[in-house]
Amino acid sequence: MRVILVDDHKVFADSLRIALSMEASIEVVGQASTGAEAQALSAQLEPDLMVLDLLLDDTDAVTLIRELRRNAIATKVLVLSVHENTIFVRDALEAGAQGYALKSQPLAEVIEAMKVIDSGGRYLAPTLGPIPIDRPKHALKPGQTEPDRLSRREREIFDLILQGRSSRDIATELTISLKTVETHRAHIIKKLGVRSPAELIRVAALQGLVLPQTPRAH
Repeated sequence: MRVILVDDHKVFADSLRIALSMEASIEVVGQASTGAEAQALSAQLEPDLMVLDLLLDDTDAVTLIRELRRNAIATKVLVLSVHENTIFVRDALEAGAQGYALKSQPLAEVIEAMKVIDSGGRYLAPTLGPIPIDRPKHALKPGQTEPDRLSRREREIFDLILQGRSSRDIATELTISLKTVETHRAHIIKKLGVRSPAELIRVAALQGLVLPQTPRAH
């Protein structure tokens, strides 16, 4: 299996490359840290599989996978990320990824995921549940984004959260109580299927509502 690794966390990517070099059935033929490099390598080397981080400095996995497909690059893709949010998983698979694994998994499971995809199957990390086939019943309407599900007030607070404002600042800005802000924040996090404000920002990044900030967690 000819593989390229795409991850802007160089220590992680180098470590994974060394680990995979011990696997007789896998040959790492290239390594990239940006979406532009990944596209160029894919076109040049035509690898069997791309192991791709969810968020890169210049793009994200969903956008990159769509670009690969538009350019008729048939390389299979395994997204390998720290993020377990179902929105990320669903969007990656809908864009054309064949699998989604987690960096918290043992190396043996990641290698197994690569082999499953290379043999024509699909893979999802066990903790993520079954591979989603259809969108949920509350599917988005055409042209609608995830934050469109929010009420007007929730969207106001959502926008201020993305600006890095604290709950107390938001309460002052909107002339509402701190408790009301916290209640709205909880509703926003629940509606968007995230577990923290940091993950909320990453949802917004994938929806094109805000650019990923640095430094980022990987």
